[in-house]
Amino acid sequence: MARAGLARLTGRLTPTALVALALVLVGTAVAAFVVRPEPVYWARADVVFLPPEGAGNALEGEDDALVPFAAAVERAVVGGPQELVLASDGTPLYGEGVRAAATVRLARTGGQWQASFDQPLITVQVVMPTRDGAAGRLEDVLARVEAAAVDQQDGVGASERVRTERSPAHPQITRVVGSATRSVLGVLGVGALLAALVVVADRRGGRGRSGSGGPA
Repeated sequence: MARAGLARLTGRLTPTALVALALVLVGTAVAAFVVRPEPVYWARADVVFLPPEGAGNALEGEDDALVPFAAAVERAVVGGPQELVLASDGTPLYGEGVRAAATVRLARTGGQWQASFDQPLITVQVVMPTRDGAAGRLEDVLARVEAAAVDQQDGVGASERVRTERSPAHPQITRVVGSATRSVLGVLGVGALLAALVVVADRRGGRGRSGSGGPA
């Protein structure tokens, strides 16, 4: 039945439309075969805020006291609303479909609308088209977080300063390749749309020709 329907459809098309439809279908098939998603490079690191060295051993509830300081550092670095808002701390930045971006996020628990800030920790994620680009972007953003922490303590004695520590000390750069299936489906979708447009345009042209083909 499918073959019969296809035969009826193509039989009603003009030769020009058949050629155009064939070119669309062949071009779509070739594009679907050769399409390959470009890789991106992703890295993540945390900046942990620690009590002053003079404070001795960490006391119960001391993390809670450092959270407002970490939040102030985040605001100083970001400077306003971020374009990319991740759903959770575990959401990788490369899953947002971007190729060059960075996020600075104060650690939180709970959902996007009911977040709880209970850790003095800022997570930095970057994604870039090259490995060197990702490494450089990550180092730049981490350095800005650390510099903002220093600026927030201007005039504070060295023994009373909140300290920062990177975790891990040497972040890994991960090569991520997107889903080939998604790319192929996108190409096939565009091809199907173009094929449908060819058929619709040809049918409209056929009705116009039949409507104006009477005797003079």
